Amino acid sequence: VGQIVNIPVVQIESGGEGELLCVRNLFTSLGVRRSLSLIKYAEFVLGNSSISFDRYNTERSFMDRREIKTKRSIKNAFLKLRSKKEIEQITIRELAEEAEISKATFYLHYRDIYDLSDTLGNEIIENLVKGISNPDNIIEDPAAFTRELAFAFLAQKNIIDILFSGSREYKLADQIEQSIRTLVFHIHPEYIGDISFHLKLSYRVKGIYYAFRDNLNKFEPGILIEELCRISDNK
Repeated sequence: VGQIVNIPVVQIESGGEGELLCVRNLFTSLGVRRSLSLIKYAEFVLGNSSISFDRYNTERSFMDRREIKTKRSIKNAFLKLRSKKEIEQITIRELAEEAEISKATFYLHYRDIYDLSDTLGNEIIENLVKGISNPDNIIEDPAAFTRELAFAFLAQKNIIDILFSGSREYKLADQIEQSIRTLVFHIHPEYIGDISFHLKLSYRVKGIYYAFRDNLNKFEPGILIEELCRISDNK
């Protein structure tokens, strides 16, 4: 078979089709990122080009696509189940069945149901914060800040209603506030000890969120947003 390079967990073999088989097993057991480091290490130790990076790149592309597809199936299955029941009632077994994967495959990507939920929630938070073009508007132009945040809420309302319901209902506003606070402090570290800024941020983020959420079914969204902007601007 050729040389064998002993590496924890796996072995890299040089020579013939054993290379590709071993690389495939490496991807399966360790995932793409860790596999890349070990494969590069193996090539260095072997001192030759016995591992084809053309083959490696092809294999990595295949595994990347498969991982994306698997994660998409897991997320869609979770959202379907979560729309019908509380997170505490969802089991890994039923999620795996819904996603048409094994429980072992699920655990390759997430620690548990809560880790999956937090991952999806963090994606929502990131998208909401990205919708704020200028964090300085929290102080300089409250109406503009209110408008952007409210439209960001509206754009993701359906998935927010699924992920942040029941026992996780109050996590969204807290996480958005913390994310915006971190963003602003990166730009303006002088605000870190400013009590006025902290209070204004909490008041505006949570005030906008709860006022918008609780009244969205009573008023047309555009009118509701403009009224929130008027209130924020004290006009």
